[in-house]
Amino acid sequence: MSIAQLDLYGWQVEEDKAMHYLAGVAITSVAHDLIFEETQSKEKAVLYSIATTLAAATFKEVFIDGKKADGNDIAASMYGAITVSVAIEIDDLFKKRKRKRKKW
Repeated sequence: MSIAQLDLYGWQVEEDKAMHYLAGVAITSVAHDLIFEETQSKEKAVLYSIATTLAAATFKEVFIDGKKADGNDIAASMYGAITVSVAIEIDDLFKKRKRKRKKW
């Protein structure tokens, strides 16, 4: 990610947006693990970790960036959060299927 822009099939991603995406992935992953450890609820962990990423991204844009705040940066962070959440849900789905097969 050390290039100024990432070009994927003609669709260019700015390095700043890629960093926001990765930050959303990181925040959601860590928050999910911490929240799940406390609540033992997969649903709460997913929802609260997404909300944590939204709060962190919004805080950064509003209070740290100030006048040059960019809504696309918040969207990039949320894309990262949603990606992790979908991956977690798919993993849970496969684990449930595997458990059902073992019972037979």
